[in-house]
Amino acid sequence: MIAARTALALSVATMLVLIAVTLTRSPVRVVRVGEPRPLKTLGSTTGPISVCQEGETLPAKVSAIRAGLEGSLGPPVLLRAFAGGRIVAEGSRSGNWTDDTVTIPVKPLSAGAHSVKLCLYVRHNDELLQLYGAASGSHLAAYSAGGQRLPGRFSVEYLASDGNSWWSRVVSVARHVGIGHAFAGTWVALLLAMLVAALASLLVGLAWKELP
Repeated sequence: MIAARTALALSVATMLVLIAVTLTRSPVRVVRVGEPRPLKTLGSTTGPISVCQEGETLPAKVSAIRAGLEGSLGPPVLLRAFAGGRIVAEGSRSGNWTDDTVTIPVKPLSAGAHSVKLCLYVRHNDELLQLYGAASGSHLAAYSAGGQRLPGRFSVEYLASDGNSWWSRVVSVARHVGIGHAFAGTWVALLLAMLVAALASLLVGLAWKELP
């Protein structure tokens, strides 16, 4: 009985600690958009992909880059950013992602870089992938490994932490949650949080009593 109750107490404590630690992290936000919407399909393929475009600006402290590549169960994707002939940022995304964009984490740079060539590589692919972007002149357009120009530039968004934790956004998030209801207000989110906490406490209490 002591071992079972100890395990339950440790599980609850661990969950609370994980929630608190998660809320101390900083949310990411888009700090730069490479190509404006509306977007169009630049091409689609079921084979390997190697596509680059030049003239990008890589902001400092970017922690992820989001590209306009769509897949149902997307394959692994490698991203590299070149400046002055050397790799200034690199990252990869494992397979089985599902979206009309793919977000690839990169190691944040201490300083930004200009005149960057951004490249996407997909070596093994068994499903249809579509590349989205905006139309542009051929001299600015993205190009494949063979040098063939696409109808435009693929979409790119640069994401970085804003330096503030989720704790600092509690009031703002609560205010937005309370918008658009019959009874609007920050108190709506507070009431929901209290109800969830009360329900969780009730379930833990019942489980504690049912332990042998």
